[in-house]
This record gives sequence, structure tokens and C-alpha cells, in this order.
Amino acid sequence: MIASVLVFRGVESLYSYRIPNELADHIRPGTPVTVPFGAVQNVKGIVLGIAEPESDIKMLPLKPISGICDQVAPLSNEQIDLLNWFRNYYLCSPYKALQTVAGTHLPRNVTEPPASGGNDAQFDLTKEQQDAVDKIQSLTGFLEVLIHGVTASGKTELYIRLAQNLQAQGKGIVILVPEIALTPQFSRIFQHRVGSAVAVLHSGLTPKQRAEAQARISAGIVSVVIGPRSAIFSPVRNLGMIIVDECHESAYKQDQHPRYSALSVAEYRARYHNIPLVLGSATPSIEQYYHAHGPHGTYIRLKTRVAGRPMPEMEISDMRDSAHFPDDSIVGIPLLRAIRTALTRGEKSMILVNRRGYAPTVGCKKCKNPVACPQCELPYTYHQDRVLRCHRCFTHFPLPKICPSCGKGTLEISGVAIQKVELALRKLFPSAAILRLDRDTATTARQIETILDEFRTAGDILIGTQMIAKGHDIPEVTVVGMVGTDSALGIPDFRASERCFQLITQVSGRAGRGEKPGIVFIQTTKPTHYAVQAACSSDYEGFYKNEVQFRKQLRYPPFVHLVNIILSGKHRPKVHEAAIALHRRISTRLGIDPAGVILMPPQPAPVEMIRGHYRWSLLSKVLPAALSEFRTALAASIEEVERVKVIVDFDPQGLL
Repeated sequence: MIASVLVFRGVESLYSYRIPNELADHIRPGTPVTVPFGAVQNVKGIVLGIAEPESDIKMLPLKPISGICDQVAPLSNEQIDLLNWFRNYYLCSPYKALQTVAGTHLPRNVTEPPASGGNDAQFDLTKEQQDAVDKIQSLTGFLEVLIHGVTASGKTELYIRLAQNLQAQGKGIVILVPEIALTPQFSRIFQHRVGSAVAVLHSGLTPKQRAEAQARISAGIVSVVIGPRSAIFSPVRNLGMIIVDECHESAYKQDQHPRYSALSVAEYRARYHNIPLVLGSATPSIEQYYHAHGPHGTYIRLKTRVAGRPMPEMEISDMRDSAHFPDDSIVGIPLLRAIRTALTRGEKSMILVNRRGYAPTVGCKKCKNPVACPQCELPYTYHQDRVLRCHRCFTHFPLPKICPSCGKGTLEISGVAIQKVELALRKLFPSAAILRLDRDTATTARQIETILDEFRTAGDILIGTQMIAKGHDIPEVTVVGMVGTDSALGIPDFRASERCFQLITQVSGRAGRGEKPGIVFIQTTKPTHYAVQAACSSDYEGFYKNEVQFRKQLRYPPFVHLVNIILSGKHRPKVHEAAIALHRRISTRLGIDPAGVILMPPQPAPVEMIRGHYRWSLLSKVLPAALSEFRTALAASIEEVERVKVIVDFDPQGLL
């Protein structure tokens, strides 16, 4: 018998090995083995298939498998199928697919007792919630269900009820959250209500912690898995449902190779098990809303908050109004008054500033050039410690005394970022307990939860980046402000308006979640922009009609799949030549005027250089019916590219 083996090396193929007679009874698909590979005698591998040798292979002197490897956990049949789908769908090497789908952790024995039950106390569901639970539980087979619920409409309670019902049937569930910051809150709630049969998976775990959690899941001790993107690969037994909370979030798309979407993997697994895929959001993406109203979607609307609580009052602060923003002040007078009132009442405020550092730009008054990172050609961000930092390649150095471009001492710091807002509020409210939450103050789940817990118990004002915009339920928050709204609209990306709408809606949802009503202030120089207006009037349907018309005219998702091919290298002419050659090869394979494919000509990427590498982009717009043919042509064409790195991004969330 011949084994098809995935070798633990960055090679593009599987390799055939002969199964020795003495190992024939111990090897099956999924068995970890050691094999000779090149000049190395013992390389780890995984058997992905076993078959009789074909006639043209019988004559080959195949090497035998050396032995069974007890240092790697075996794969299940589903993991093998998922791995094969993943490497073909995302055009990555077998070993990279294995590392992503299953990891290469040591197998562990689990001896802990069966999981205990949770708290049986239940909350009364609203009619909308009860109808939603009943509808989802009545579904059979694979369906994509969109729960479109306003902020604080009780989507988490629906997830808990669905998990409890599945647990009673002996079935498991995977619940995805967009960021590590939300895992502590979710796991605490679910462990209280569902019991100890809950595991949390995220990148902040040590390899030992992750392996132990995977072992508990594989052994069936855990039936509820909660975590961000990578938790979608957890080997839950008897999987009965997958839930993706805040399903609109771009964090579900990995921005490094392999650039997979957890939503696409979730759909594959739900189809594989023939189970419902439940998506939840107050601001679903244009694609998700479009498909939910299609022939294969199910749409559930939650229009009201729990306990009849009102939506927060929305106020747009026009930053061009000198009466509200005297002397170019960062925080407008209306928001300052609301914060002061909240402090006197013992209430809390949250301020979103969607830029790290102190100021986004340092430029020269004389030559007008920004101080830019030589590795990325992007302006450095100035931080309060007088250090310039590049948030792409992470280089940093002290603020220079003279302009690097013209040699004059005329540098000025401009723009608004989170540290500048923090400093301003500390001066205005010196006795308030002010905390800041961004990637400079917290990088691990524990650090994030520590800051959030401190804000819940003793904080007055929390200033944060997008990390504070979603999911957090802090009833004492009555005032929310969004500073720097325009930065979300100034990005050259077709999703810029959608992201602005989502961010305003999500951050406003943090206000008024308790007994006291909330108020939200949106500071902007574009008060009449349709995304701002729609978000402030809670008019998702109006925004969707505007946006989907624009997408249809210009052939953007949901009407096509985008495939962004980025070529990267240290020599710009070589990258340019490779981009032109790749474009020609793909075009040749697809033929003249290919049906269902618009292959854009190669051009420099919007961010042309990152970490000293020049980048050219080939963007393709592909109809769903033509995606398989396009993928085949693309894979064959990429194999012929030399001396230049090729990155393929299917359904990218950004085009920068």
C-alpha cells in the first residue's frame, strides 16, 4: 500500500511512501509518521491518504515510512478534508495549511472529570428574542442565518440559549468573537450559564495551554468553544452549530499568509456537518445583508433593546463650528459638557479615537515633506515619549531636531491621535479616573481585561481605539464620544463609508445599556455625509440602498469576488516586470475576453513599499460561476513566477 504524506517542510506537493508490512496495521489517514526526505532520515509528516499503487507507480523505488511519530497529534477525517480544502482554496503549501488548520502540537492525555453544569437561572426573553430562538431551532441542515439586531438587543442571550439547547442534545458549538479583548467577557458569561464545558482558544495562550485546551475539546469534555479567528478550527465533537458574533468585523480575515477568512472556513465546516451557521451583528456587511435576503439565507431582525431601553440620543458635532470648537480644540464643548455632567452623577464616559500615538503626522514647514519611514514610505506616527514609530514595520527613533529632507529645523506635529486626547482630558478633568485602552497600553487578553475591569469598578472615562467599540456591556456608561471620525472616511478603499457607518453604530451602542439613557457625540467635518447621517438615525436599510447601488455600478462585492494579487520584492523593476508577466500568463490561460472575469492591469499598490519591499498589485473581479476556473489559471501562472514573492488575497477586506 502507498501512503500520501504531508511532509513538515514548505514544499508544494504531497509525497508517496511505501507502507512497510510491520506498520500496515498501525497506519491510517491522519497518522503522524516519520519519513526519509532528501538527505534527512527522520522528517515528521502526516498520512493524508492510503491507496493501492497505480500501474505507473508500481515500478518506482518508493522509500518506506520510517515509523510512527508520537510527538504530533493525529488528524481526524474531518481535519484531513478541511486541510485539503484549505490548501486548494487559499493556494498555500500543505504544511502551511496543516499549521493553520490543526497546528503541530503534542498529543496530550486528559484525565479531568466530566464537565459540570452551569447556572440554571434564565432571563425572560423578549418576544423578538423568543421568536428568533424558536426559528433557529426549527431549522434543519445547512443554512446561513443572519441575526440583525440593534446594539443591546440581547444577541448574547440568544447564543447562550442556543448553546444550552445543543448541550442538552449532546452536541457542540463554536462561537467566534472578533478580538481577544472580548473573550474574557464571553467566557465568563458562558461558564456561569453553561458550566465548565467551555474552552477559550486564542493566540494569547501558551503552546501548553493551547494543547491542553485542544485535548479537552478532542476528548469531548468541552462542548462550547469561544475565541477569535483561529478558534474556527477547533475539533469540537458532534458539532451542531457555528455562531459568528460581530460578523461584519474585518478581524475575521487574516492579514498574513495564508490570508484566510474565518467566515469562509465557518461556512465550509457548517456545510460539511450540514448544520446552521449563525451570524450576528448590529451592522452586518453589505455582502452579509445581501446574501441573507437571497434564496439560501435566513434573516432575523431584532429592532428593540432589551427591557424596552431606548436607543441613545445621537448628536453630530460639526468641527467647523467655532462656537463648539474654539481655537482648534480637540474635544468639542458639547461633549465636554456631557462628560462633566456624567462625572457629577457618578456615570461613566467612553471616548473613541481611532488613531494610536500622539499625532499622525510630523512634517516640515519649509519643504512640506512629512517625516516618513524609509522602509514603508509612510508618515511616522509621533508618540508622547518623543519617539517616531512606524505602525507597519515597527521601526522607531527619537524625534529629529531638523527635517531629514531639507535639513532645516522647521518640523511641526499635526493631527489628532489618542495620546493627545488623553492629555487634553486629563488637564480638563484632573480629578477623574481616566484610563486608556489601545495596543500601546495592552497587548494580551489579560492586560485588556485588567483595564476594562478597572474601568467597570473605579473608572470615570475610558479612552480607546476600536478595541472599545464592540461587545462591551458596561451599564454605567451614559456618554460616548467619537473623535476623529473623518479618518475613517479618508481611506482610499471602497469599504470606507461602510466602515465609518459600522464604527459609529457600534461605538454608540456602548451608551445607555443600563437603566439610564445614553447620549452620543460624533465629531466630524463631514456632517452631511450619508454614512454619518444614516448611522446617527439608525437607518441601516437607507445606508444599504445607497451603498449597494454604488457597488453594483462599479462591480464590487457582493456582486463579484475580489482577488487581490500582490507581488513583492526589493528591486522595483523586477517586481514590475513580474507583475506584467503574471498578468499576461493569467490572461493567456483565461483566453480573450473571459466570461465572468475582469482582470485589471497591474499597478503599484496603494501602499507601494512595506519593510523595504516594493509592491505591485493585480486586482481581479470574478463572478462566482467563474471563480473555480480563475483559481486554476492563477495557480498555474503563479508557479512560473521567479525571484518575486506572490501574495494571493481572496475576498480581501482592504486593498491597501
